Amino acid sequence: MRNRLKLRFSLATLLIAVTAASIWLATTSKQARDQEVGVAGVESNEGVVQFETTLDVPDWLRNAVGQEYFRDETTVDFATNQGRQQRTGEPKATDANLRHLESLDSIEILELGNNSDVTDLGLAHLKSLRRLTTVYLYRTGIRGPGLVHLADLPKLEAISLSDTRLDDSGVTHLGRMTRLTWARLDNTKVTDASMSELAKATALKTLTLSNTEITDTGLMHLARLDRLDTLDVRGTGVTFDGVARLKRLLPNCQVTVTFGLGTLPQDESLFVDGYTPSSGEINAKLKELRIDGEVQTDATRPGSPIVTFRLFDSTLSNEVVLDLIEHMPDLEVLNLRRGLVGDDFVKGVGGLRNIKHLSLQATRITDDGLQYLSLLPNLKELILTETDVTDAGLAHLRSLRGVRSITLNSTRVTIGGIEGLRQSLPTCSVSW
Repeated sequence: MRNRLKLRFSLATLLIAVTAASIWLATTSKQARDQEVGVAGVESNEGVVQFETTLDVPDWLRNAVGQEYFRDETTVDFATNQGRQQRTGEPKATDANLRHLESLDSIEILELGNNSDVTDLGLAHLKSLRRLTTVYLYRTGIRGPGLVHLADLPKLEAISLSDTRLDDSGVTHLGRMTRLTWARLDNTKVTDASMSELAKATALKTLTLSNTEITDTGLMHLARLDRLDTLDVRGTGVTFDGVARLKRLLPNCQVTVTFGLGTLPQDESLFVDGYTPSSGEINAKLKELRIDGEVQTDATRPGSPIVTFRLFDSTLSNEVVLDLIEHMPDLEVLNLRRGLVGDDFVKGVGGLRNIKHLSLQATRITDDGLQYLSLLPNLKELILTETDVTDAGLAHLRSLRGVRSITLNSTRVTIGGIEGLRQSLPTCSVSW
């Protein structure tokens, strides 16, 4: 009797196990098929899918059943190669082919940057991605209304909308993202009008608003973000006083502003008029004044002329720096980073015909100053990162046929302007 009961129990247990396994296999089979279709759709457009193993099973079982039963897709990337397919040059991601993502509901990181054909309409295909934590939408066609489809995703923590047409209407949806800790909204059309809505995203820790129309008025709304520890407002309309008020309310927040905000250029010459300093004297004077800069000479040439001049984080005026450079007729490398020099400085540099490398990163150069670069016939490399240059200024760069590299990261240029510049200078590498 006892053996018969044990047999019945064993058979019942086996039946339950087989039934459960059958249900699991049927459910998983459908999910796996849907996943494979989605992955194939992504990869057919040269998107990259990364997987993570979900169950640690023997190789024989994985080979017998299929690896798709024991893995989840975690990352999808459409941004490489500037968002273009190598085979055809067509966009990797469009509103239409984002439908392939609907069956890939395990995605945690989605990279759609550099795909200008992705618009607000396409974001409707992302609303089922309940595990999504990070989405990159920089340099897409997003304006903002489509963000409503992302607002209720329970795990979304990071979003990049840099270099898009995002406006104040879209920021309203960002304010509903209660877990959002990291947001890049630089080079967009957001204004003070939406900062009160953005301040509702109270989990924010890192926020980038550089190169937008934000002023002190919008800045004060951000004081409600008591977890904010990093804020970038370079290239905006904020003032020194406005930033100071915010710092009093958020003392632990690191605020990055345009270099020299509220600072007047230093107009006092480093050497008396008419005196020609040596390279050693220039370096000694810079060290004495605690200015981060130096000159270097070429000892292989007669007279060991100065060929390199580096000047970082300097408040020296256009005139003072030009006075120094006047004593460097053989200069080939001029590297200025974070300074108060601007358009008049570039105009004055035109006499240095040997310059090959020119960096004006985070200086006050504007579109108007770029016209004077044509005075540098041997220029090969140009860096304009973190400046107020726009598409209008790029017209002046199209005549620089000898330049081989132009860097325009964190400027106000658009993808249309970049593509036009690349067409005009086919042998030049343009980074953006």
